[in-house]
Amino acid sequence: MVCLNAKMKPDAYMPFYWMEFWHAVEGLPDQSIVAYQRVLSNYWHQNHCVGLRDDDEFLRRICRCDRDDWEAVRDTIFDNDRFMTQDADGLWHQKRAQEEWIHASAAYEKALIRAKAGAAARWKPNKNKAKLKNASSNASSIP
Repeated sequence: MVCLNAKMKPDAYMPFYWMEFWHAVEGLPDQSIVAYQRVLSNYWHQNHCVGLRDDDEFLRRICRCDRDDWEAVRDTIFDNDRFMTQDADGLWHQKRAQEEWIHASAAYEKALIRAKAGAAARWKPNKNKAKLKNASSNASSIP
């Protein structure tokens, strides 16, 4: 469960399930593992899970991969199955991250609504305060 407050936007925190991640990348070369972590980070923090455009140079730069190694890394990560999938919109997505983003965004919106309601309740004009302001005198202090 994502715990957000009204000050913490959804991209401030990315839930990451390490055991599931390591299970999924078991047996991959380190370069592909690190590239996949970079893709997930970019997809969440910069892209907000909208989707990564299908542009080899753009994706290679996100992965910080040498041109010589790019084809193998690309074929591993952008496999349209296990890691990143390409939707009808032509953009690359990661299903789990997309679901988590939707959940985090909804939690943020709820927290924002609660915060605004709390602030409005705290700072709304109080009729009793207006009456006290017009009092002829204040009580004397206790000796």
